[in-house]
Amino acid sequence: PEAGENAKEEAVHNVSLSSPHGVRCHKAGHVGFIVLDRPEKLNAANLAMLSRIEDKLTQWYVDETVRVVILKSSSPRAFCAGGDVAAIAKSIAEDPKTSHPKKALMLEYQIIRTVANFNKPIICLMNGVTM
Repeated sequence: PEAGENAKEEAVHNVSLSSPHGVRCHKAGHVGFIVLDRPEKLNAANLAMLSRIEDKLTQWYVDETVRVVILKSSSPRAFCAGGDVAAIAKSIAEDPKTSHPKKALMLEYQIIRTVANFNKPIICLMNGVTM
């Protein structure tokens, strides 16, 4: 389903429709929503999540219909437990020469730069574990 359809479904049924990459994004009016949705891992950020967040922020940076971005969690238990260290450790165990840790760190810092230079307000609603 389209991102807007997920938002409508949530509003009507008050349910969380999980995303395969751990992040759900949608627009409602002039507000862009980024919802971290990997509660079983306390929203520990993996490469798929980081890529989705960076892509959506880049898209909304130039989208004049988006006036503010809200970043939040689908779970009251955790906003974000930080980077997915378990996934990084697993990738190193499988291949000591993997570029996975470097990619994850570079993408995290790219998101920090994107947020710092964003042309619209970004509001983070944090509850529970926040790293």
